[in-house]
Parts: sequence; C-alpha cells; structure tokens
Amino acid sequence: MDNLAKIRLKQFLNSALKYSRTENLFRLPDGPSKSFIDLSKIIYMPEANYLLGKVFWEKMQDISTQRLINNKMQAVKAVGGLTMAADAISCSIAHYSYSTDWKLEAFTFQKWLQHTGDMHKILGNVKTGDKVVIVEGIVRRSASPIYRSAIQRVIALAMELNLDVVSIVALVDMSENEKCFEALGFRVNSIFTLQELHDASQG
Repeated sequence: MDNLAKIRLKQFLNSALKYSRTENLFRLPDGPSKSFIDLSKIIYMPEANYLLGKVFWEKMQDISTQRLINNKMQAVKAVGGLTMAADAISCSIAHYSYSTDWKLEAFTFQKWLQHTGDMHKILGNVKTGDKVVIVEGIVRRSASPIYRSAIQRVIALAMELNLDVVSIVALVDMSENEKCFEALGFRVNSIFTLQELHDASQG
C-alpha cells in the first residue's frame, strides 16, 4: 500500500495529467501520445518538491534491499540527470537525504557542453568512479526508433565520464502499452506508471 507521501505526490501528478480521449494526440519529441504531464507545474512547488525528495529516497532504499545490487546501491554517492528536467528532482533528493543516515550529492549534466575538459560537463561534487543513480521525471517507450530519450543520453554521458551507474529511477513511466523496462541495458525503476495515475483519477 502506498504511504501518505506517495499518495499526495500522485494527487499532484493527476492534477497535471492531460489525456486525450479522441484522435487528437500530443506531439512529443518521442512521437505522438495520448497522455502528457507538464512536470514544471509541479516539481517547483514547495510541498511537491519535498515529496519528490522523500519518495525518490524511499524508492532507492527499497531498491537497495534487492539482493543482486544491495552492496553497490548502499555505496551510491550521488543522484542526477540531464538539465533541466532532473535538476529539481536530484536537488530535492539531496535535500531530503540530509535528514537521514544516507546523505546523497546532487549533480547535473549540462545541456550545452563546454570544451574545457570532460568533468566540466557535470555540475556537482562527483568524480570519476563514483557510484551514481540516474533520475528522470518522465520516461516512455519511444514511438520513434531513432529517438534517443533524455535518460538514454544521460546514461551514455555518465558512462563516457566513467561514473558507475548503479540504477535508474524515474518518476512516471508514461508508456501507454508496454512499460519502459530498460534503457541502454539498465533497468528503469519507475515510481508511478501511467495506468496507476489513471486508476487513481478514476477512484
């Protein structure tokens, strides 16, 4: 059963969920879709930002109990993603973690890369070899085979810079049929699915 923080965050997401019941589709970078959430309407709100930190941190704690990656997950130092979508999420996780015994740094990959050395592609206190978790707001199974999602780009960047990617955690898997189970070989752990949001809005 969902805890109160997760239930409240789900309410925020449902308030921003748009769903087309007609043939009119939203034109998104990864192809047309019947569903859309504008996270910018949510993630910068004080209550929602706090809830993001708590729910993501708790999801990571839950993943750390899985036997196969337990040791690596507990050694994770930082969370981050591609600016700007993941910035509010990673900072909220870092902020919330300060009140726990598992304190995490936040980092971001710059969208406009400088040519002054590889690590200048990252803002934050991380270095080569650090174990990290990649976070993202929205993932979906792409309708376009040539589209490279933000989460795929940030995984590629992290591997290029020799960061040790341990896990991927996304806020919502907006796939309308099959779930987005993996990106570049990494399992995508979503906190909510589109179906869960729909079910909650109907309840």
